[in-house]
Amino acid sequence: MNSEPHVPAAKTPGHEPDFETFYCEARRIVMDTARRMSGSQHIAEDATSAAFVEICRKWDVRRNQSFAVNLSYVRGIAVRKVADHFRHWPRSRPYAGYIEIPAQVDEEREPQPEYYTVLQQIDRQPYRRRAVIVLHFLEGLEYGEIADILNMSVSTVRTHIQRARTDLLPYAQRLRRAMRDGGEL
Repeated sequence: MNSEPHVPAAKTPGHEPDFETFYCEARRIVMDTARRMSGSQHIAEDATSAAFVEICRKWDVRRNQSFAVNLSYVRGIAVRKVADHFRHWPRSRPYAGYIEIPAQVDEEREPQPEYYTVLQQIDRQPYRRRAVIVLHFLEGLEYGEIADILNMSVSTVRTHIQRARTDLLPYAQRLRRAMRDGGEL
C-alpha cells in the first residue's frame, strides 16, 4: 500500500545538501499526500508549493536535518495547507467527490460498486478525520507522526481512527463480501 520514500544517498563529509536536491527528491511524495487528502490536483499543487516555500525560507536551519525529518516537516505543512483550504467548508460537504486510493485494480475490470461506496463514505467524513484516514490508512503513517503533522494529540488521532473504522466497517465488509463472491476490485 505504501512504499518507503526514496532516501537520498548519505551526505559526503563537509557537504551540506542543497534545497534543490531535497525538493527534487521530496516533491512527488508531498504532492501525492496532498492530492490524496484534497482530491484535487489544483489544491494539492497550491499546498505543496506553499509548503516548499516555507521550508525554503528555513533551509539554513533545516539543511542539517535528515531527509526523513525534513520530509515529515514539509508533508505536515502541506497537509495543514489542505486542511486550511477546507476549514471554511461546512462539515458534511464533500471536498472533491473522490479520494485517490492506490489499489491493485486490474485495468480490464471495472471496480465493484461497493468500492465507490467506501470512497463516498470516506469523502463524507469531517476533513480532520479524512486527513487522519489518508495519513494512516493510505500513507501508512503512525499515530505519533500524524499527531505531529496535524498538530493534534495522539489520543485525538486514535479517536479519529477508531471512529473512522466504526463508520466505514459496514461498507468495507460489503466490499470484501462482493470481492469474495466472485467480484474483482
